[in-house]
Amino acid sequence: VRGISFKKGDETCAVEINVLGCVEAAKINQGRQQINVGREAPNVSSAGQPVPDRPAVTTDKPMEAIFNILRTAKGTDFLNYKTTTISRRISRRMVLHKISRLKDYARYLREHKDEVNSLYEDLLINVTSFFRDPKVFNTLKKLVIPAILKNKGRNQEVRIWVPGCSSGEEAYSIAICLTEAMTGKTKDLTVRIFATDISDASIDRARQGIFSKHISRDVSPERLKRFFVQSGNSYKIAKQLREMCVFSRQNIFSDPPFSNIDLISCRNLLIYFQPILQKIALQKFHYSLRPDGFLLLGSSESSSGYTALFKTLDQKNKIFTKKHLAHLPAPGMTLDQSRPGIGKKAEKPWSKRPAKETDIENLVNSIVMNKYSPCGVLIDSNMDVVRYMGHTGRYLESASGKPSHNIFKLARGGLFLPLRAAISKAKKTGRTAKKIAQDIRLNKHKAQVSITVIPVKPPQIKEVFYLLLFEEIGRSLVPGKGAGSINSNEQVQLLQKELMENKEYLQTVIAEQENAYEEIKTANEEILSSNEELQSTNEEMETAKEELQASNEELITMNEELQNRNAEVSVLNNDLTNLLGSINMPVVMLGTDLVIRRLTAQTEKTLNLVPSDIGRPIGKIKLSVDIPDLEEHLHAVIETLRPKTLEINDRDNNWYIVYIKPYRTLDNKIDGVIMIFVNNTNRKKLENELKKINQENFKN
Repeated sequence: VRGISFKKGDETCAVEINVLGCVEAAKINQGRQQINVGREAPNVSSAGQPVPDRPAVTTDKPMEAIFNILRTAKGTDFLNYKTTTISRRISRRMVLHKISRLKDYARYLREHKDEVNSLYEDLLINVTSFFRDPKVFNTLKKLVIPAILKNKGRNQEVRIWVPGCSSGEEAYSIAICLTEAMTGKTKDLTVRIFATDISDASIDRARQGIFSKHISRDVSPERLKRFFVQSGNSYKIAKQLREMCVFSRQNIFSDPPFSNIDLISCRNLLIYFQPILQKIALQKFHYSLRPDGFLLLGSSESSSGYTALFKTLDQKNKIFTKKHLAHLPAPGMTLDQSRPGIGKKAEKPWSKRPAKETDIENLVNSIVMNKYSPCGVLIDSNMDVVRYMGHTGRYLESASGKPSHNIFKLARGGLFLPLRAAISKAKKTGRTAKKIAQDIRLNKHKAQVSITVIPVKPPQIKEVFYLLLFEEIGRSLVPGKGAGSINSNEQVQLLQKELMENKEYLQTVIAEQENAYEEIKTANEEILSSNEELQSTNEEMETAKEELQASNEELITMNEELQNRNAEVSVLNNDLTNLLGSINMPVVMLGTDLVIRRLTAQTEKTLNLVPSDIGRPIGKIKLSVDIPDLEEHLHAVIETLRPKTLEINDRDNNWYIVYIKPYRTLDNKIDGVIMIFVNNTNRKKLENELKKINQENFKN
């Protein structure tokens, strides 16, 4: 590839790259000298050939130097970005400048500030478009946006955050979907879309809101007409959408996040981060979202490693919702900008200020809770533990294998049945339920454990939580080492009580199965009904398809007729143009409103009419020939359909005979008049000479 031009400052430079040589060098050095973070570029000459005598450099100092230069100049640290992406972009810049060693490129960066800007923009991969992946936006419009608008009252604000917005297409696409969803709504809502990026150039382009004509491939004609203003070969975003979006520069790792956000759209950004940055980003997103807020990720991204933070709403389209009371890390976890890539905790706020009364109160409450109140856990509607209170190790333990927060997998032997029965009763009645578990082994003895389940409904949260409290109420009434035997009546009572508990548990299981069966039956009936509706819809679609085919055939026939007529009209138009051009006399065609339709080239010299006069009334044009009562003569011909002949004389003493005839269409309708000017000067001169001769002969 030769002759590649690019801009470098104010100068235009040419680059000549021997691609074949680079490819051969890459094949030779494959697996040995590939550019990676912590490794220099392969030793390649300017012609692209490998240099065998130069060993590969394995030190990571040049790469650290490049990161330091970028961090100092732009305030962004790329140390924990994906290695392959960084390496590929840096190697591309090195090949472009014919630099073979990484430390030479670091030196080049120190000496050329323009290259720092170019590398920075190159590392920020700005790949975006309007309505990228349309299926995601359809799901967003049908599932997420209605849920957000439903919970909003009058004069409330819809808040959306788009980190890594690039040139703004993603933010404007969401604004379009919101506007379409709010059309016809009675609520007076304010929409605020915070679109952020660390690239100043991208933010400037997004603020301008001007896009090329190629967006018509991604935006429908209806949306182009409604939400864009066309200006030449570009489209400008409408003022209505522009006022919804607030564009600003923000680094999500060093700058504070937004709060009370309804939706975060962070698509195809996390894929460029290493796990430490992904963790910090997802924690900040969780903090920013409202209760029941939504998170939208890219097709290659997931929050599977952070199930304590988000719950999957739509796995296919990567839509998640915020979990309540999730296990969050200690506050203040961020990246230290002085030592990039190393997480640190912020100083505890009480380390530099005296203790307050609230701190003492919290300390007292903690002592009371730990020593004098029963221990327990708080679980969500999925039976997952979200918070522990007190020492629960006597009642709950983790099983071997994959870790789980499910309460039934954590419960010790003997607690499962009464625990399940108590939770089921609390869910069914919505009230506190109590059960007593017998023969629960606690350390070296067996005991009776009271299980209390209390439903908890936090304000402004739809989900119901359950508080489980465990309390040992006494030793189990069974014989043990060093204990006397119990009488038969007490043993019978224990067995009867255990039997009753088993019966209750079985009844609970049977009731759950019956409910599940009824739900399945109802769902089956709905599926059958939907199937019938789909069949009828299919029949209607088949009928509509036949009608469309018939209409299509009619349109094809009409199109052929129109094409034939168009060809005929084109031939007639060509014939008329050639005919008027070949007539060596002034001809003017007028409509019924006396507006000029056509004229020949000779009218310019005779009547002072030019082609730009077509479309103007003839009465408002000053002709070079004086024709008395011209408009009256023209109207008279249109009304009476009788041609007229006039004889006129121009300023140069030229005589013309004017023929005024009605203009007839093919349907024999009068649609104007035609004026034909015939030069009669020579004939008039001969007549005058004959008159003079006759007068002289008469005198003689």
